[in-house]
Amino acid sequence: MVSALRRLPIVFMFALVAYLSLFHGTFEHIADDPGLGWHLANGSVIAKTGVLPRIDPFLALPLVANSYSPPGVPRPWINEQWFGDLVLYELLSLGGWPLIYGLVAGLYLVAYFGIAADSLRRPGEGWLLVVMGIVLAFKLGQVHLIIRPVLFSIVFFSLFVARCLKLAAHTERSWSEVRLDALVLGGVTVVWANTHPAFVYGFVVLGVVIASLVIAGANARAKSVKVAVILIVCLIASSFNPFGFHLYESMWSLGGSSSLRAITTEWLPLDFKRSEGRLLILLALIPCVGYLFSSSIRRGVGIFEMTLALVFVLQAVWAVRVVPFASLACLPLWGACFGGKRILPELSWTALTRRALQRVDERELGMRWPGLKSSLVIAVVGLIVMLLVPSRVLPPNLGPIHERRLQEMFPAQAPSGRVILASPDWGGAITRLMWPERRAVFDDRTVVLGADLYRAYLQSVRDPQVFEHLVRVFGVTDVLVPTGSPLGRYLQDGNAWRRIGRSGDTSLFSAP
Repeated sequence: MVSALRRLPIVFMFALVAYLSLFHGTFEHIADDPGLGWHLANGSVIAKTGVLPRIDPFLALPLVANSYSPPGVPRPWINEQWFGDLVLYELLSLGGWPLIYGLVAGLYLVAYFGIAADSLRRPGEGWLLVVMGIVLAFKLGQVHLIIRPVLFSIVFFSLFVARCLKLAAHTERSWSEVRLDALVLGGVTVVWANTHPAFVYGFVVLGVVIASLVIAGANARAKSVKVAVILIVCLIASSFNPFGFHLYESMWSLGGSSSLRAITTEWLPLDFKRSEGRLLILLALIPCVGYLFSSSIRRGVGIFEMTLALVFVLQAVWAVRVVPFASLACLPLWGACFGGKRILPELSWTALTRRALQRVDERELGMRWPGLKSSLVIAVVGLIVMLLVPSRVLPPNLGPIHERRLQEMFPAQAPSGRVILASPDWGGAITRLMWPERRAVFDDRTVVLGADLYRAYLQSVRDPQVFEHLVRVFGVTDVLVPTGSPLGRYLQDGNAWRRIGRSGDTSLFSAP
């Protein structure tokens, strides 16, 4: 047993500890994203009908003239995450929530300790320090560890960064190798473009490769042409989706709209007072300090590693949703600083440190893909355990908390044809549990509904007149509202609405 443990790669031990850390608090919240319900409902529609919705089928439409949208006119919907929704729904149908939780944890582990780790491995004595950086990035990326199609983007992005590390190296690549790279990255782009709109980050990584090669000098510029060919192939590959290049219209309507970003939590700027802000500073700052004070480190860091980290850290500061991608984008810089033999001259003052780093690297000699194999073994074993004994390892209440609270409040035989006014946080749960018999007015798809309607909801919680206007426009029959809010007190004191349920700080009011 002891001899077997000694043969395990060092990345296995760190990956196991990181994986087990997910069971302490993280799993209790990964299903609480407000959009999970409509994602699963969308996957159900696609699976059962074989038709991809191009107009929104879920939310209530205006009944009378209003300033938000024409009465009764269906809302166009560029369903950019349809394949991710379908995969999540099929997985839930196949193995329930334990299968979803197990695969989410496994894919997340593979992205960091499998794909990213193996791409950073270099001969030398710095592997232990590199793995420590991966642990830091793994914890940082958990800020957006949720059950939504964005999880697949984390894996695809890790693949792009790993492949582009080779493209950014100054070694010449033949056209046959370029064709293979184009085939691999183009194939990934086709799947990614149908799964989640973050596929554009792959183009950003390729663009950083091209820029770094151009800046590096004349010898590398010829290679930049080959990388540009790969980028063109990937751009063309992204058009292989049901919407073609119109897919970019939906992405720009959110990313290019300051009003929509301002009311979407994941598009808010990074808060450096929170743990994710401090972790990002550590992940980006530590290699920068090493670069400034160590000549041996400076010789090993290339333009690509520095630029890639800078581009995505700046984007993460602008929008918190980019933090997981920034954590992966910082790892090549971390590996360039601390991988191989570059760190040894700075640590040569202590023979103990030198021997420790050498011993760690000796364990890895001769191992092929140690990170990928280790993370896959851990992920598969963890998945089996979750499926066999979910009650022993997973939280007692799986799935979205809003679905459980909704079931507590609504009568078991609630009549159909109801229209429910609630915050966007409740929209996904209402859609998954009650559609098509009952419909929500809001969910978190800001692009579908528009900023004006979202602002109207925020005003309605404080202003009864705006609330009554929304009731008339949409024919609202039920209201979910924070009990202590001005709107909650207004409904409680009035005679037109009666409270029929309550869960926590939320009350359900129904029209007579």
